[in-house]
Amino acid sequence: MPTQIISVKFFAAALLAASIAKQTRNLQGAAQYYYFAAALDAPVSPSSSPKDGAESSSDMMRPVQRQKSRPSKRQTSPQKQQQQQQQQQQQQQQQQNQHVENNEQQIHPQEKQQMKHISQHTAKSEYDAYMHWCEAVLGIRSVVEIKEIEYVDHLRILYQENEYEALQNTDPKEFEWLKEYSTTSGSVDEDISREKSAQSQTQTELPTKLVRGLVAKHDISVGDIVISIPLYSLLSVPSTIDHDPVLSRILGPKAREKYGWTDTLEYEVPLLVIAVLYHRSLGMESPLSHYIDVLLGTPTDFPFLWSNQELRDNTDKIGEGVKKLAKGIQKDLREMYDRIMGKLVTEHSDLFSPPNGELEGWMYSYQNFQWAFALVISRHHYLPIQDLDYRNAQSELASENKKVVQSTPQHTIETTLSDSTVLEVVPPANQPTDSWVDLAMNEEKVIDDAVVENPAAAADDDDIITASGFFKHSFLAPLADMINFGPPCLTGSYNPDEHVFELIATCPFQAGQEVTFYYSSECADVIIANYAFLHPLVPPCATLDEVKEKSEEWKNQAMDAEEKLWKAHRQVDVLIGEVLELESQLQSCESGEDQVNEGQLHSIPSSNERSKTVGDETSSDSETTPSHQKLRKDSSSRNHEVGVRGRMNEPSHEEFDEQIMEELG
Repeated sequence: MPTQIISVKFFAAALLAASIAKQTRNLQGAAQYYYFAAALDAPVSPSSSPKDGAESSSDMMRPVQRQKSRPSKRQTSPQKQQQQQQQQQQQQQQQQNQHVENNEQQIHPQEKQQMKHISQHTAKSEYDAYMHWCEAVLGIRSVVEIKEIEYVDHLRILYQENEYEALQNTDPKEFEWLKEYSTTSGSVDEDISREKSAQSQTQTELPTKLVRGLVAKHDISVGDIVISIPLYSLLSVPSTIDHDPVLSRILGPKAREKYGWTDTLEYEVPLLVIAVLYHRSLGMESPLSHYIDVLLGTPTDFPFLWSNQELRDNTDKIGEGVKKLAKGIQKDLREMYDRIMGKLVTEHSDLFSPPNGELEGWMYSYQNFQWAFALVISRHHYLPIQDLDYRNAQSELASENKKVVQSTPQHTIETTLSDSTVLEVVPPANQPTDSWVDLAMNEEKVIDDAVVENPAAAADDDDIITASGFFKHSFLAPLADMINFGPPCLTGSYNPDEHVFELIATCPFQAGQEVTFYYSSECADVIIANYAFLHPLVPPCATLDEVKEKSEEWKNQAMDAEEKLWKAHRQVDVLIGEVLELESQLQSCESGEDQVNEGQLHSIPSSNERSKTVGDETSSDSETTPSHQKLRKDSSSRNHEVGVRGRMNEPSHEEFDEQIMEELG
């Protein structure tokens, strides 16, 4: 019986020790507790009793246990603590992700649809509030409403295809040596086949995404005004900077002239970037807070915002063309940041320098500048607006019924230089229709002989001026910049009579149909690098071989056209010679009708006869020179300087070619 009691006690102590070990996750401690319990409860026989003052095993173990059970007084180094914290955070994140995945798997499809409906309902209320602000505060008139539209994610499909193609191009024998040292079976071929099998299973399930867009509230006919935005509601340099009490002092016309920032093509975009960051820094106190909130909710997965490591890691996905363009934009963007923010931080540190020298949370950091630039460059319009020219902007904006809303800074922000940025002009949101594009291209040509009344237009020859003598300007158009890329069914222009920017329908729309806008005719790589989307209307970029083939084709066509043109020139030479001979004979008639009646009028020689007699005529003296050549040498002849059709008589071959080219266009 005592033995059974001891065994029960021993078993209970062992369970207690195991429980403690499990909680502390210390196997060594578990072994110590186990030994300690066994030493306490083991039966003591006379033979095992201490003799001559010798200590029992339990007595020897107690101080050892006390010593080992004490916590170590040595503190963990900061690096180890940081590593432990990171490991804990990673474990927590993995657990959360696993929990979310499990929950998603357990959610019924009907419940998912309900959750999606709730999300859309919340978004709709926010969109309605923004629409109300656009109409009530900005005075925008429209026949559209904001909705989330489900799009096929063509960019994601392209990325998947590029990765799959890169995987297929892998040499299956590339890692043959690894099989000898690998404990798992499989090869690159098997990886490709598994990838292909997985892809074939999901071919019917195209990836989709929800995108904000504008849809027609009712039927729209061709020629209807879809959106009308007053001049004072456009976010331009004159309206957003020159009429702001703070920004006008720092970035107004005098300051821009001082810094040399007068080129509208180069400097309007970075100035708008600064204005966006400034209003973002004001938070809810900014009069543009509703618009800034919309920008903050806009996805910005632009390749040129990726780090160099991300670009390298995703080269197979985006392709070499997009990677090269993205790195080029990054270079220009860093130069822009360095030039613009460097000047502002140096001369206006009270507003633009980092607060207390802390870069963290600094509004004008390079990262924030990148964000604002991506949104401005992908949403801005670039059009001639007469009322935005400097001479007219001040008076026109001041005469609007609604004054430009002004902002007041509530705190000071500061900035340091970063190694940064300006960008080669990215294709802006140009107008869609072919006729508009042709017209715009014609207007972009500077007319040398045009009389430009606007003095600002003649200030810099590098500025792009329209045929009417007005600058093109970059500006942001609230609400209109929510229109997605698609068929060219809208055209935008400024109405100087009404002082509004208008988007007019060039296609009919049904109620509930999305209205679309054709941003640019560039190929896929340019669109992806600058706008971070893809559409079936965007053509793929030509490969190097295709470019070479097309170049050779154009070269052959040009040579054929040049040969035909040269033959035409020779024929024209012959015809001109025959006409001149006829003219000379008619003018050399001295007896008028008498000679005609007597049959003395020379006949017009053919081209062959004329060519045979050229040598004889030049070798004879002046007495035998035909009358028509005397006339051509006579300085008193009215045809001496200008001959048929205004051409010079006896022109050189080179001059004649130039004249023919001008007439043939």
